[in-house]
Amino acid sequence: MPNKLTILAGIPGSGKSTWARRFFPRDSIVSTDAIRAELYDGPYDPSYNALVFRLFHKRIATKLASGEDAVADSTALLRVARARLCECAELRGSFTKWEIPVHVVMFTSTVQGYENNPARDERWVVPEDAMTKMIADHKDAMHDIKDELERGHYQSITYIEGVEQL
Repeated sequence: MPNKLTILAGIPGSGKSTWARRFFPRDSIVSTDAIRAELYDGPYDPSYNALVFRLFHKRIATKLASGEDAVADSTALLRVARARLCECAELRGSFTKWEIPVHVVMFTSTVQGYENNPARDERWVVPEDAMTKMIADHKDAMHDIKDELERGHYQSITYIEGVEQL
């Protein structure tokens, strides 16, 4: 059975990381929050975004290239973000190309994420204006992901309504 990429998509606080820890080996999960914690201590700092995502994509591609499964734990609400993750699953040899199966797990509850946001680790609390934008992006993502599945970008989509916090 070939290895696979699982893309978690949803607003902050919707339970993506909690759910991933329950259902996947920890060493398969690549998290933007964990990378941020490695790079700096303190509240969210957008000046690190380029480096965070460069490391995020590199770690995912490395896992997949070495035959391991990878779970991409980020919001993945934008079409371009999901497309970039799919690129990590396209390995090109000198004469061949093969794709690693990509599965999306969409966390549908924006209410849960919004309500959980203030209780998150202070480093990961998302400002109100950014949360509002992500909720709007989430609505678009719900529509776009179905279209992307129909176009063959993914092998499956799983919808998760809510995640009980540990």
